[in-house]
Amino acid sequence: MMKPLPSSSPDASEEGTGRAARFRVVWLGGDGRSLNLYMDLLRSLPNGTGMAFVLAPNRIQRHLRPEVLSVVSEMPVVEVEDGMKLEADCVFIASPGRRLSINNGVFRLRKCVPPPEWPKAVNALLYSMVQDLGDRLVAVILSGLNADSSVALQIVKDAGGVTLAQSVESHDGMPAPPVESGPVDHLLPPVELGKALVALGSGPREG
Repeated sequence: MMKPLPSSSPDASEEGTGRAARFRVVWLGGDGRSLNLYMDLLRSLPNGTGMAFVLAPNRIQRHLRPEVLSVVSEMPVVEVEDGMKLEADCVFIASPGRRLSINNGVFRLRKCVPPPEWPKAVNALLYSMVQDLGDRLVAVILSGLNADSSVALQIVKDAGGVTLAQSVESHDGMPAPPVESGPVDHLLPPVELGKALVALGSGPREG
């Protein structure tokens, strides 16, 4: 059976208003070499977590495509387009070559300028998600992000969000994100990160 895809329409901003308030949204940050990490994590996630997942590498990966990730994901996988609504139990791929933001639970191709103190290594998409989602945002840091990652996690935490990161021993020779001294709620291998996310997605969030 074909997996249903998120809708995209000219009036998506009106339809999307308030929807993000009813489920968590997981931002998955990695670098251009994180394809296998994304795949391992998606493999461990069942359909029905009640959360949306946004893959946001900081470098372009030609293999990070819906047709590749759909092989290991039980959820539908789509590349983000302007006007597409965040929906639970769906994986969204955010290309680092596009100026994406989220407003009222809807993806927008528009410039979103973070304040000067925002870490340059983390794109404006995450900043807009902090502003739009607040304590419903879950930020997951995978291998390859630089020291600014801990700053980004602190901002997510300050907004009431949840932060997770891949543990150093699971990096397999890849650069480790220096987050051990930062505000990380869970520091785990990719498969264990998946279990932690499933535990977070225990149902719709109210308010």
